[in-house]
Amino acid sequence: KLKWFNNRDSEVSPLNLSASVLTNADISPSLIRMDVQVKYNVLNGKVDYLFWKLPVGTIVRSIKVAGMTVTPAITRSEDGKQEELLLELSESKEGEFIVDAVLELPVNYGLDSVILPPLDFSSGKLDSQSATIKINSWQVGVRTGPEFDIEQAGALPEGVLSISSKTPSKQIESSILKSSALLFQLNQPAQIALKLIPKNPQRSARVNQSLVVNQKNIDWTFAAELRISQAPAFRHTLIVPEALRIESLSV
Repeated sequence: KLKWFNNRDSEVSPLNLSASVLTNADISPSLIRMDVQVKYNVLNGKVDYLFWKLPVGTIVRSIKVAGMTVTPAITRSEDGKQEELLLELSESKEGEFIVDAVLELPVNYGLDSVILPPLDFSSGKLDSQSATIKINSWQVGVRTGPEFDIEQAGALPEGVLSISSKTPSKQIESSILKSSALLFQLNQPAQIALKLIPKNPQRSARVNQSLVVNQKNIDWTFAAELRISQAPAFRHTLIVPEALRIESLSV
């Protein structure tokens, strides 16, 4: 597949785009999953490609634009500090269109130091043309699993204008941010520090036990009905005598 670009036309009609960005990040100590929605408006010219800068190690799960095919190609930047994602559109675009993406970033964080790395959608590296991309609005929502609370850590970094708990509104509830616990307003790519606070589940149990004692051993049957409140619990501990041999266990 070949594309022919006329440099003279590019100089006369440089690309001029605006964009509104929504990012909803699902945070865990081992994985950050990001739902991204970028609404572009081509103010001048036509766009065949888009160019995003992503954290190193990012996995692109899906990229969609309504009514067309998008071909992604990801490469490491020259300095090795970012991944460069080139999105080739199956047809030239004018006016408004929306790009929906799902990105995943494997991480290995402690609960007190979780970093949401920056994404950059404002790069002007489009085709062989000079391009101007203005980000009109940029909202980043964060959430976590039911076993944690999530908080912003430290001072707000440069590029983050404000932080707030999510408040119900028609605009938010109809967007990908509807499940967010915190909302950040950005005016440039920024690294956001967070911390996860484990919730303490409250347990109660109803226990039934039966024992059959003979000369060589004791057969012990144990059944517990657990009730969990306050927070989900994914691990339970049963302490038994060292000499006990567990023959079967079921949940």
